[in-house]
Amino acid sequence: MISASSALAADVPPIMPAQPPVVVVPPQAGFDWKGPYAGAFLTVDILTDPFEVGISAAGGQVGFNIVRGSFLFGPQLRLGVYVPESDFLVAGGPRVGVIFGAEDRILVYAAASFGWIPNAPDPGTLYTFGGGVEVGLGERFSIFAEARALGVPTIGCCGMLVTTGGNFHF
Repeated sequence: MISASSALAADVPPIMPAQPPVVVVPPQAGFDWKGPYAGAFLTVDILTDPFEVGISAAGGQVGFNIVRGSFLFGPQLRLGVYVPESDFLVAGGPRVGVIFGAEDRILVYAAASFGWIPNAPDPGTLYTFGGGVEVGLGERFSIFAEARALGVPTIGCCGMLVTTGGNFHF
């Protein structure tokens, strides 16, 4: 009998505790700065000679961001209405920045542009350079604020532009 009972015990499979379910937690995604975007802007012009403050332009912008690690660069084009002259404005150029913050939602950037206002004096060409901060909200929307020096090639630097707006990232 002793040998029969030990043989029966060997035939019974051991009882294994149940394994807990595997829970896969996706990594926390940051704001996706890569690719195309489109948005709107409003610019306040601060002139130095003579001193004057006023809305100078409003319109839309498009751009394309290329992201390598924490660095961003890409072109941007703005089309708008130049308010003092009731004329249109075209300006474009590069921007370069660094992405950081919680979930990579903050972009600090430098930007420059060359633009044209057809009926403005001297002969309507302008340049800007400066920088700004853009903050990602939600999954695809961002808001920005920037300050740029404004110049006219034949005159030199003549003022500052303070611009704010928002972008939708595709």
